[in-house]
Amino acid sequence: MIALFKALIVPGKQRLIHILINICIIIIFAIIYWSMGTTEHFTFKNNAVENYLTPISALYFAFSNQLTIGYGDIIPHSILSRCISMFQFMCILIYLFLAAI
Repeated sequence: MIALFKALIVPGKQRLIHILINICIIIIFAIIYWSMGTTEHFTFKNNAVENYLTPISALYFAFSNQLTIGYGDIIPHSILSRCISMFQFMCILIYLFLAAI
């Protein structure tokens, strides 16, 4: 968390680069989630209208996973989707660690 705040106070082009890298990570994982977004891999709660991930819901899930919010309305339940979700979390931790150096 300290690295995130440190990355936000970096002046000029470096802050923009950090923001763009975070957005790219979110978009890459949203595409991965969307490509595998069926009920085979995910559980949908709280009156979900569809039984699959739309592009917007995949982006929402990737964004909430990246920020470690985890509302619980979209839950990965297959081993593959859980591993990818953990890998996304590890990617952002490694990125924040490297950004703090």
